[in-house]
Amino acid sequence: MEKTLPIDSSLPNTNTDYDIEFDLAVYKLYPQLSTRTYLRKVIRQYSIGFITAAMFARRLTELVTDPFHLELFDVCRKLVRIADQIEFSQTLPMYDLDRVLRRIVNRKTLNDEFGFRVCGGRDQNCPLVISNVDRKSRAWRAGVRPGMQICRVNGMRVNKATHRIFVDYVKISLQLDLEMKMVGMIPKQTKSRRKRWEFPVWGEMIDNKLPIAMGRSVVSFVVWSNAYCAKELRILIPDTGDATLGLHVRQSEAGLQVLAVQENSTAWHAKIRTGDVIVESNGKRLEQRDLEESLAFLNCEGSFLMKIMREFY
Repeated sequence: MEKTLPIDSSLPNTNTDYDIEFDLAVYKLYPQLSTRTYLRKVIRQYSIGFITAAMFARRLTELVTDPFHLELFDVCRKLVRIADQIEFSQTLPMYDLDRVLRRIVNRKTLNDEFGFRVCGGRDQNCPLVISNVDRKSRAWRAGVRPGMQICRVNGMRVNKATHRIFVDYVKISLQLDLEMKMVGMIPKQTKSRRKRWEFPVWGEMIDNKLPIAMGRSVVSFVVWSNAYCAKELRILIPDTGDATLGLHVRQSEAGLQVLAVQENSTAWHAKIRTGDVIVESNGKRLEQRDLEESLAFLNCEGSFLMKIMREFY
């Protein structure tokens, strides 16, 4: 079934007021009164224009001290003005707790290095997390990045594995089929033996970071296999006043697959290609939905952010 995508729908709230639901969500994350008071001060500074959306995101990042607090970014997103959504998203650290990423790393002999290091383990009361990846190593070329939490290796769960057991298993393996989640944070051991989570430097995650503009995209992450590589791109669709995007799509398991792009349309100028799969629109995932529901999430008024999976061989 083919349809032309309209661009009319509700956008995130344009005000910066918070209600009882916001207060309860913040209290769940930060029971300490001093932290909540500081957060209200930061929100007030943003609402009156004293700080930008990028500064607002950086102030929030300072409050996120472990993966449990990552929910703060989603809680505060509805307070960000529509015009500032792109700037806010660009400044946030890279994380995705819902998606399981698969990376396959091979080596020819046991003397070759995979090129990554891990921290954590059951004996350290912490999940196994990639702490460092050598540039131009096999792990780096396979898409392994710092801040990825290891869930399975070669089909086996690692939640009960100690650090030494995992390291010994890696040493005797020629291939690692890793299933991971992008936590975006690395646990650090302190002198008091308490875990302190830190965000890795952006340069350790990707080679560069481009500004998002119409027709420009930023690689969120790359999925590798032996046959192909698929990139997830973030593309800004501007408010042009057109009634349609100029796309013909069909529903797939991953999202909306683009069948054709009308020449000189909004989508054509944004450099969306035939074969792309639209997986998200303004934070709404489109996989495992029916066509009408997916089109409803894409029914946006004004500019909005779209995530697209694009394969290349």
